[in-house]
Amino acid sequence: MLILVGLFVCCSLGIIQLHYPRAFENDPLLTPVQVDSVSGFTLTLRDGRVFTVDTSEESLDQIVKESGYRVDLEPLPQSTHSIVYVKRRGWICGNSWLGVINIPMIPDDVPINRRKQIGTATLADQGLD
Repeated sequence: MLILVGLFVCCSLGIIQLHYPRAFENDPLLTPVQVDSVSGFTLTLRDGRVFTVDTSEESLDQIVKESGYRVDLEPLPQSTHSIVYVKRRGWICGNSWLGVINIPMIPDDVPINRRKQIGTATLADQGLD
């Protein structure tokens, strides 16, 4: 009994750590839309819509490629603009799982991907009459 009490106290104080981070693939996009092509700052979606994206990030083509050619578009209220979100690979800081003695017995599942806003998009005039 004394050993269990000692283990509990050491775990509570962070001296002994039984948990460890285990990354898992997740999809942070809420309502993803498939992208057919990217040209400069122009996104062409699978449903035929064409958007001009205003972003200060690196190459839009590279961002969309890393997101699996899927984006989230959230329309702004009373506006012709939409906010563009992509899936970005994150990283896990393991500092909160460190103790003086680490015994990795209990995994804590941690999502590795996050949803990131990359800019705003405007529906391009496609000249359809």
